[in-house]
Amino acid sequence: MSFNPVNLCINLPICFAASLMLIGLGFWQRQKSMTFLRIAKKTRGDIIGYEPRPTLTNTPTRCVLVRFVTYKGEEKLHRAKFGPPWTSGQPGEQVKILYNPKNPEEARINSFVELTMLWGVMLYSGIILFVFCLFWLGILLLQA
Repeated sequence: MSFNPVNLCINLPICFAASLMLIGLGFWQRQKSMTFLRIAKKTRGDIIGYEPRPTLTNTPTRCVLVRFVTYKGEEKLHRAKFGPPWTSGQPGEQVKILYNPKNPEEARINSFVELTMLWGVMLYSGIILFVFCLFWLGILLLQA
């Protein structure tokens, strides 16, 4: 396979755009998460089971179902964004729940996976891709 700088020049802006988009989305998701953490109330909830969750690839997956009570005494059901293997726990176990007091339907299990994983993967993937693009640009400049 031969080295073709023209293809690199065409694809480099796409690579930079993708990396900047991932970084932007990562920061946006992080900001949403930080805003949620500032207003969230803490409580405990009980894992009541798992529920099948549809996926794009039709692979079987499940999400954790957690029942919790708000500070107003309302009982709510939370379907976690992630299921096994990302979350653990058996029915009957207690977990820490964070919820928006103005909208208790907006709740999250107080875990790394629910609070950080989405924005972390996007942000750090974007940074790695950006560094790769800079390396790619360096190769182009050395070849010129």
